[in-house]
Amino acid sequence: MKTTLIALVAVIAWCGLWAFGALAVTASDAAKIIPLMLVAFAGMVGGSLATPWLQRRYDRDLLTGEV
Repeated sequence: MKTTLIALVAVIAWCGLWAFGALAVTASDAAKIIPLMLVAFAGMVGGSLATPWLQRRYDRDLLTGEV
């Protein structure tokens, strides 16, 4: 259950990075760009933390034979 939740967080975080990053790139003024970039950065941080956690968990499960 915990792995599923972390995987969901990773997917949502990476989607947030791309969606809000694209909105920030196409925004017309700085008042819109800054908050969008902050949310995109939060998505990058969340995805960057969740993805290695999932990889370590997967590698450990392969070594121990657990599912």
